[in-house]
Amino acid sequence: MIALQASGRYIPETDTALPWLYGIARRVLARQRRRSAGFARLLAKSTHSQVRFQGIEEDAIAEAIDATRTAPALAEALRELSKGERDVLELVAFEGLTPSEAAIVLELTPNAARLKLSRARRHMRGLLGTELGTFSDTETGHAF
Repeated sequence: MIALQASGRYIPETDTALPWLYGIARRVLARQRRRSAGFARLLAKSTHSQVRFQGIEEDAIAEAIDATRTAPALAEALRELSKGERDVLELVAFEGLTPSEAAIVLELTPNAARLKLSRARRHMRGLLGTELGTFSDTETGHAF
């Protein structure tokens, strides 16, 4: 709905509107996260439950266990990054955008986005390299 309302202000900078839409989605999700943070804390306190697995797939359980073990280190390493580095890294590594598309989302020049991405990857490698080995996003092939 927000994208439709803002469509009159859209200025095509690439052959796809995806970076523009990601920018809108990021702002909407950030607003949503702020609103629901209190509810999530209350729910976590009230349930006191562990993650429950459904099904008997051993591979899925093993992957979930590995993710549970590495998630705190990854989350801590991400918190160590500056907001700008974290934002560009998340858009490229997790969302699959190119650095140029991430630059549009973050309202940066492409060179500034590449520089922030390079610094973020170097920082993540330094933080995670000894703890987790080489960490890479298997879907996009981007190594941290």
